[in-house]
Amino acid sequence: CVGCVWLVCCFFFYAYSRKNIMQLQGYRCAGCSMKVAVKYASKFRYCFYLGRYFCTGCHVNKTTIIPGRIIEKWDFSKYVTST
Repeated sequence: CVGCVWLVCCFFFYAYSRKNIMQLQGYRCAGCSMKVAVKYASKFRYCFYLGRYFCTGCHVNKTTIIPGRIIEKWDFSKYVTST
């Protein structure tokens, strides 16, 4: 699924789009809770560690290795995370 985020829950895979996750977050930043208009939701950045979207003030495109990916998939790649 292009543009979807894969989350693992109880051994089932669910694909959530940016729109679905932003709706679940109430169109708010997961860090500072700043509300954003729907048309600006595309400016928010995704954190691969927490699985949430953040504003550009809370998410500065810092990359890091995610421990869960090492344990589950032996994946030592760096992913973009929030600060």
